Amino acid sequence: MGKLVKGLLLGGMVGGAIAGYQAYQRDEPMDLVMEKAVKAAGPAAAGGAVIGFIADRRKRRKMARRRARLGAAISAGGIVEAARAARPAIEQALEVARPRVEQAAEQTREAAAKLAEAARPTIELAAERAKETAARAVGNGHGKAGRTATIRIPLPV
Repeated sequence: MGKLVKGLLLGGMVGGAIAGYQAYQRDEPMDLVMEKAVKAAGPAAAGGAVIGFIADRRKRRKMARRRARLGAAISAGGIVEAARAARPAIEQALEVARPRVEQAAEQTREAAAKLAEAARPTIELAAERAKETAARAVGNGHGKAGRTATIRIPLPV
């Protein structure tokens, strides 16, 4: 609100000075000159405040537009620059982490192979029992084996 205050003060001073000067030119007594100057300063100050307020708002709008354009340019360019600056650090982190990730992948692969090998007999047994149950259900005259089939799969301990 700097321009509003400046407009208020400047308008009051200019309005009072002009009214005082005009009254002084008419050879009026000094008391009357001061009274007219003070009476004219009020409305002139109000007019200056309005002009200052308008100027202040225009300045704010202009700065907001400028900040928006500058912000868009900085954000677009800033992200690209930040990515360029961060790239060596990211590449170095990847190089440091690569042996650990490869080791973890190898351990996971070995554990999965052991689990698959351990589960193979159980899965084969379950498949064999499912075949037997389905064959029994078909042999009993049931057209659909799924209705009467009960499969019990032993879990490895």
